[in-house]
Amino acid sequence: RLPTFQVALAVDVLTAGTFPRLPLCIKNRFIPDPPITPREEACVLARLNQVIQYRLSSFGTKLSPRISKTVIRNGMVTMTVNGEFEVSLTLLGERPTTKWTLLNIKILVEDYEIGFGTKLIHPLQVNMLHNVLQLRMDKSLEPFQEVYNLLHSFAQMLQLDVLFCQATQVLSGNMCQYAVIERYDRNMGILILAYWLKRTYNRYTSQYRIKIFIDKENENNGLRVRHFPVGKGLPYIDDRSGRLSINRLLSETVGVRCRERLLRIRERLGLLKPPVIVSLTGRAAPTLTYPLLGAQSHVDEMLVLSINDFSGNVIAIVRALGPCLELRELEQFIDDRVPLQTITDKMSRLRILLMLERYRKAVAPLPVRIVPENVFCTRLSSLPDLPPDRICLQFIKEEMYYLIVSFTPNEQTGVNIDMYLLSNIERKLNMIRLHPSQLLTTLPESSFSNARNEDDLEPPVKRRRWLGDRRLLTSAVATLDDRLAFMRICEELDRRKVKYKPLTVEPTVGGLILHITDFSEAVPSGSDDFFSSVINCCLRLDTRTRVIWPFECTLINTPLVADFYEPIMCVDYESMKTKTTVMEIHGSGGVSSPNTSESVSTHMIDRLIVFAHMFDPVKEFAAAYYSHYNKYCNVSVIFSKTQKSL
Repeated sequence: RLPTFQVALAVDVLTAGTFPRLPLCIKNRFIPDPPITPREEACVLARLNQVIQYRLSSFGTKLSPRISKTVIRNGMVTMTVNGEFEVSLTLLGERPTTKWTLLNIKILVEDYEIGFGTKLIHPLQVNMLHNVLQLRMDKSLEPFQEVYNLLHSFAQMLQLDVLFCQATQVLSGNMCQYAVIERYDRNMGILILAYWLKRTYNRYTSQYRIKIFIDKENENNGLRVRHFPVGKGLPYIDDRSGRLSINRLLSETVGVRCRERLLRIRERLGLLKPPVIVSLTGRAAPTLTYPLLGAQSHVDEMLVLSINDFSGNVIAIVRALGPCLELRELEQFIDDRVPLQTITDKMSRLRILLMLERYRKAVAPLPVRIVPENVFCTRLSSLPDLPPDRICLQFIKEEMYYLIVSFTPNEQTGVNIDMYLLSNIERKLNMIRLHPSQLLTTLPESSFSNARNEDDLEPPVKRRRWLGDRRLLTSAVATLDDRLAFMRICEELDRRKVKYKPLTVEPTVGGLILHITDFSEAVPSGSDDFFSSVINCCLRLDTRTRVIWPFECTLINTPLVADFYEPIMCVDYESMKTKTTVMEIHGSGGVSSPNTSESVSTHMIDRLIVFAHMFDPVKEFAAAYYSHYNKYCNVSVIFSKTQKSL
C-alpha cells in the first residue's frame, strides 16, 4: 500500500515557491518568534516596576531599618545592607499570588588585612545559598523577612569568622603574652579578647576584655561590642563599611584605656606634696609631665609618665637620670596602687638624685673636683654625721678645703640643700655650716632712693628659694673660692706683720674687700709723713675676664699736684691734694694658691716701699716748685705702659 502523498504541499512549492503548511512543532522548534520592539519592552518593564512597587508597599513596614538602599529598576528590586549583602528579586506575573524569584546574591563582607580583599565565598557556596533561600521564600508568607534573616545571619557569622582569623594572626608570636583570645563560640556568636594580661599563679589573667557578639534578641542590630570595664569613648565595630579590622579595634581601645589610666594617675599625683601642676602632654601618645624641681626646670629634668600600649604598665622616664632602679620601683608602685606616702617618698628620692646629677654637671667648669664617696669616707673618717645623699667638692687650688652639699627631702620645698665648708689642716677637721642663700651677694641698694618719698617705694623683693640652679651654684662656689683666696692673702699678711680689718662685702658693687690698716712694720724704712698721709688702703679681687687684684691707696696732703693741663689761675691745690690711686696686681698662680698670695703681698709692699721712699724727695721738690718754679713750668705725671713706674 502506497503512503498518502502531500499533493497540496507539492502544488504550493512548485507553483508559489513557498511552504506555508509547515507543521507547528517544527515551526516552534526551528523558527524564532519575532523580537518585541523597544516600545513594547519599555511598557512591559514599566508595568513590572509598578507591580513590584505595589507588592513592596505591602511589606514596607516590615522591612529591616538596616536595609540602607532599595532600588527598583528594569523590572527587578535590589536591596542593600551595607557591609553585609546585596540581593536582587523580581516577579514573573501580575497576580498577587505570584512568588518572588531570587535573581542574584552578593556578599559584601571583605577582609583586606588577611585576604587582601579577595572574595570570601566560593561561587558554589553562593549557588547553594541561592537555592536554599529560593525554597524558603516559596514556602514563607513573608519572603522579604526570610531573605533578610537568612542573609543577615550568614553575613554576621562570616564577619565573626573574619574577626577571629584576624585576631589569631595579630595575637600570635610575642603578642600572646599581652593579649589572648579568651573564648570563641561560633554557634553562640561570641568572640572575647582579653588584653593587658597580668601573670598571676603561672597563668595570664586580665580585667580588660572586649566582647564581640551577635545580638540574638534584636535582628536589626549588627555585631555588638561590649567593653569590660565600662568606659566612655570606647570604639565599636564598623561593620557597615564591610572592611573589618580587629587591629583597629584593639588600637583605638588601648588608646582610650591609656588616656583613662593617665587621668586617674594624674588625680593621684595631684595629691602629693609639695603640690605641683601635672599636665597631660604628648602628641602621638598621651603622656603625663610631672615637674620634679619646679615648673622652670629643664625638659630633661621632668618626670614623664606614659602607658605601654602592649602590656598596660606604667613607664617612667627622666632623661637626665637615664635608666635607674628608682624609676622602675616608681612604675611598680603606681601599677600596684600603693599608698600615697610611698609614692611621695619615691618622688623625693628622684628629686635628690636629680639634684645630684645637676650638681655633677654644673661643677664641671668650676675650680673644684668631685671626690668619690669611698675616697671621701676614707680621708675624713671622723666626719660628723651628715645626710647620706651628698656630694663632696674639693677646691683645686686649696686641696685642704672641701665643700659638702647635702640633700634632704622636704614636703614644703621638695628638697632641702645644706652646705658645709670643711677644712682638713694638719689632720684637724673643722666644719662650718653655710646657708646657700648667704653665699650669694645681695645687690647693692641705690643711694638715689633716699630722695624719694617712702610711700612711693616699691616693696622689697623677697629672695627666691634656693633650688640648686646652675648659675646660683656657680656664684656660691666662686664666692667661696674668692674667700679662700683672701684667706691666703690674710695668712701672708699676718706673716709679714701687716694689720688689716676683717673681710667685708663692698656696699657699692657687692664684691669682697680687705681694708689694710697698718703697713709700718712690713716696710723696713720710709717716711713717717707718708704713712700718716695714707687714710685708706684696700685690696679687691676682679675675676670677670682674668684674675686681677686691684690695690687702692688714698693719700691726703699730697705734696705735688699735676697742673700741666690746667690754667694757673684755675688750679685749686688744696682740693687736689687728696689723691686715690688704683694699681692692678696680676696673680701668678690663679685665684687662690700660695704663689698668688705671696706674689700679691710682695707687690703691695714693694709699691708702698717705693712710695714711702719717694715721699720726702717729692715733698722737698714741691716746696721749691710752688715757691719759684711754678711760674715758669708745669708738672705732669706720666706712667709707663704697665703703670708700674713713672
